[in-house]
Amino acid sequence: MTRLLTAARLSTALVVLAFAMWVARDFVRRHPEDATWTALDLTAPVGWATAGKLAALRDRPAECRALLAAAGTRFAAAPPGRDGRGCSLAGTLQVTDVGVRLRPGGLALSCPLAAALTVWSRQVVIPAARAAGDHATVIADFGSYACRTIAGTDQPSEHATANAIDVAGVAFAHGGVLIARDWHSSAARGILARRLRDGACGVFGVVLSPDYNAAHHDHLHLDMGRSRVCR
Repeated sequence: MTRLLTAARLSTALVVLAFAMWVARDFVRRHPEDATWTALDLTAPVGWATAGKLAALRDRPAECRALLAAAGTRFAAAPPGRDGRGCSLAGTLQVTDVGVRLRPGGLALSCPLAAALTVWSRQVVIPAARAAGDHATVIADFGSYACRTIAGTDQPSEHATANAIDVAGVAFAHGGVLIARDWHSSAARGILARRLRDGACGVFGVVLSPDYNAAHHDHLHLDMGRSRVCR
């Protein structure tokens, strides 16, 4: 009797395990963006594993460029340059369009940053504009590369390797969002501006908004550094 009971329990456990494995496999099949071992697709929805996969591209430059090309991102190799200690444009790309045009175009960006911008524009910016009954035409920025340190420290900023970008706003066909003007508004444009920040947090390593400090009152700082901050 004891052996029969043990066998029954084992059989039940195996059935439950098999069912759980089937559910997990089906979930991954339908949501590959949530699994760490599936291939990154810059046109796929943002999932639990997206930010980690994007961060891993810092050590996979050839794969990164191939993903950008497959996603239709417009870029070319940027001329290498070095301005000082910790400042370098080595391996950067001149990017003009990440699904939405950049203004100014031809920015020197690290490849992981270009990949993250591609995901953000396609999965956050474009859908946000569509939900507002409009379509995004331009991501306006204050630039990427700047040979400087993090404020109050002697450590190079992510801007010093073109691994960060400061986004001023997004232009729509009939309007748009400016961080400086709209961030604190309770109207639709303010809600939209904060939605752009919230969506960026699942893509970039560091996202700093006007909620972080006064120095970011007019832009979203987006970077692909090793830290994880969303403010």
